[in-house]
Amino acid sequence: MVEPNGVTVLLLEDDDDFRESLIDGLESYGFNVAAAAHIDAIHQQHLLDHASIAVLDLMLEREQSSSLVRYIKVHPRHKDLQIIMISGYDHASKRALMWGADHFLKKPFKVADLVDKIDAVLGIAREH
Repeated sequence: MVEPNGVTVLLLEDDDDFRESLIDGLESYGFNVAAAAHIDAIHQQHLLDHASIAVLDLMLEREQSSSLVRYIKVHPRHKDLQIIMISGYDHASKRALMWGADHFLKKPFKVADLVDKIDAVLGIAREH
């Protein structure tokens, strides 16, 4: 069993308010969060190096996260990192899985829904 306080969630979300609400919510469930608004920041700050799981917005303001998904999936150190893609677009789930994401969550969602997905993927059991 994995403990949530040892898990770092890499969060890529370009909407500042939504990103901050996800950070607050994930931290309230005991996760560490490494967050960025764009892909360059992830590389510049080496955020992948400590990530246990990645939560990536499919469509960013100036870019698509497909390049990051491809990078993760071919990089020897990161290729096993589970990726949850998030998006509000109806067609996005097929695109996310085609790009190589492991899971998909449609916006809008509650933080508890994302936590349930992360817990299931990582095998975290919580006492209710």
